[in-house]
Amino acid sequence: MFEQENKGMNWDLLYNYMVFSKCGKMRKAASMLNISVSTLSRRMEKLESDLNMSLFRRNANGIAFTEEGYRLAEYCKLLDGSIAEISQAMRLTENNIRKVVRCSIVADIARYLIIPHLNEFYQNNPNILMEMDTSMQLVDLANEDWDLAVRFSRPERGALIVKRLGSTRIGLYRHQEMPFDPNKSVPFIGWHKKDADFLPNVLARQIENYTEVLRVSDFSEVILAMKDKVGIGFMPDYVAKQFPQFEYVDLPGTYRDVDIWMVVREASAKAPHVKQFMAFLNHLFSDFN
Repeated sequence: MFEQENKGMNWDLLYNYMVFSKCGKMRKAASMLNISVSTLSRRMEKLESDLNMSLFRRNANGIAFTEEGYRLAEYCKLLDGSIAEISQAMRLTENNIRKVVRCSIVADIARYLIIPHLNEFYQNNPNILMEMDTSMQLVDLANEDWDLAVRFSRPERGALIVKRLGSTRIGLYRHQEMPFDPNKSVPFIGWHKKDADFLPNVLARQIENYTEVLRVSDFSEVILAMKDKVGIGFMPDYVAKQFPQFEYVDLPGTYRDVDIWMVVREASAKAPHVKQFMAFLNHLFSDFN
């Protein structure tokens, strides 16, 4: 007797009926719904009124479903299955949506510290996609579409969350097989078109006697030249540790301890996937303090 259209069907009442029809007992259904028996009874009466039909017969033995009640219970089974399918589909959709973390990271920090450990991060966070900018350009997190940065300089303005991850020592290194005499002119690998306050240039001025044998524009070129014993060059200690053939050159004033900063846009810091990468960075740099 479903000839009457029910555009205003109350889905909460229908859900209560679905639970009741599965349990078969009013008290058990009320317990599952975390409501009283009297409340469930009133809701069933309201559903009967809305549908304009009797769903139950009340007798001395309790409550029995009418023919319409059984029919509605069968429809509820179909509805329950559909809800389960929708729930599963939504979970799969959520699991397949990749969340992107856009970050600007100093190239050698990315290359020698973060990227070698990304597999560990992805194993725990398979639905996060990292987008990294490792150019020398310093992005403005407050005004550009980036979530996070790892850099050597601390920003002075903007709606940002700033945390010191640790520190590293920038020092002078050479290939252990390269002839070196501090009393003679030292072959040195310099930088091309860098400002005077660029740290390697600042530290290079502390070398009393050196000959610039090469100028580069990328840190990877310093590594290649030092491997080939072209000259000595500056690098962070975490990079030097990757190359057992490089050894520290202890010349006065030729090192500087530099802080490493994690900078996050306030708006981005609220996103769960960004929080996951922040936690990963905190763990990764835990030995740098």
